[in-house]
Order: sequence, then structure tokens, then C-alpha cells
Amino acid sequence: ITGAGTSTESMSVPSIPPGEEAHLKTHVVAQAEEGEMVITVKYSRIDGLEYSHEHRVSVSFKEVKPEPTVEVKKAEHKEKCALCRGPIMPGMDMVICKNCGATYHMPCAKRFKKCIKCKTPLVIPEEKKVAKKIVFKV
Repeated sequence: ITGAGTSTESMSVPSIPPGEEAHLKTHVVAQAEEGEMVITVKYSRIDGLEYSHEHRVSVSFKEVKPEPTVEVKKAEHKEKCALCRGPIMPGMDMVICKNCGATYHMPCAKRFKKCIKCKTPLVIPEEKKVAKKIVFKV
């Protein structure tokens, strides 16, 4: 997919019987504002020829917050950080990769952003920020 939006991945589709449909999911990086844009879908068929079709599509954006890929908790006993190899002492904030179980200091996980063992992006749950009201009395 190219045009005012570009697909971030190429796709392989099994053959589709005549008269049937195939629905494909892909992530498209839009290079336009909300509204209409033209995209070109290019594909090749079993005959080896390449085909191309332009489509006018309607675009709207929504904010998507990625799901956390880690668990954050206080260390209960001494652990070793997978990145810096330093100790994670009891009571310190510890980040644990949900995919492979690797442990990190919170600052190490925020700095590196990808699990050193399994390459999973380290998406840390958002910390709830508390707004504080400051009152000055004169």
C-alpha cells in the first residue's frame, strides 16, 4: 500500500477462490490529515503479473495506547538486571518482561526500551499522575 498512506509490512495472501473475499489487516502510516486520501494497492497474482488499483479512502485517527508488555512491581528479594547486570535490591521498582521473564531496573527498562533477551518492546504501564494544587496565601 502506497500513496498518502504507507503500509509498514508486506503481506502474503493464500490463493482466494473465485467469488470469495479475503480481509487483510495491516498497519498504515498516514501521511495526511483526517479526511479523504488516495492509496494504491499493488499485488501480483499467480500468473506472475503485477496489478495496481487506486482507492479513495476516508481516514480518521484515534489514539491507541499500547498494551503493557511488562509487569512493574517492587523487588521482594535481590535480582539481577538483564541490561546493566547490577543488583535490583529488595524494595526497588523492578520491570519484568511478560514474554520471557527478564528483570530490569526501571531506569534501565526506560532507557533501552527493548528486552535484551527476547527483543520484545518494553511497554511500561503509564504511571498515574496526580495533579497538585498549589495555593499561595498573601
